[in-house]
Amino acid sequence: MLHYKIRRLTDKDYSGIPEMLSRLPQWRAGIASSYRFPVDTLQSGAAFLLLEELCREKAGIEQIPEFALSPNGKPYFRELPRLHFNMSHCRDAVMCVISDMPAGCDIEPIPECIDEDVMNLIFTREENTAIITSSCPEVMFAQTWTRIEAAAKMLDVPLDSHLLKKWRKKFAGAIFTGKEDTFVYSLVSYSDIMDKL
Repeated sequence: MLHYKIRRLTDKDYSGIPEMLSRLPQWRAGIASSYRFPVDTLQSGAAFLLLEELCREKAGIEQIPEFALSPNGKPYFRELPRLHFNMSHCRDAVMCVISDMPAGCDIEPIPECIDEDVMNLIFTREENTAIITSSCPEVMFAQTWTRIEAAAKMLDVPLDSHLLKKWRKKFAGAIFTGKEDTFVYSLVSYSDIMDKL
């Protein structure tokens, strides 16, 4: 089982931050309102509300429990060990995924130009070649980045992990990537990998 949702953020959402915070459980409202900038508060709260909606619709869970964090900082439900989730956000949208196996997602805006420092530090030679030779390198850059982030979140490893680079070469085709007008997103779960074995 793998379900995901994406919600676009609008100017109206920014003016509705106080109302949004009132709909969050107290523990999550505290986290969301601790951010310095309103955009971060909005993204944190909107991603949580989207996760809550997805859990209610697809898993029958009316109230999601407080998150615990892995040693690498990945949130999980200690009280619901069989329900895995992940959230992501960017200036234009929020995204979440739930699964019966570990899962990861990432959403990023399409950049105006590619970031060569990121390419040199994180991407493989093959990924760099695909970006440079693409008809739209900015989109390919964002797609590559979201695939890496989604896989890192699923595996619960740092972006520069040797395991992540090895995994990307073997299972890159297991990651679903989509594109909207201003952003791209990727998602993956262990169940997708099982299908490739």
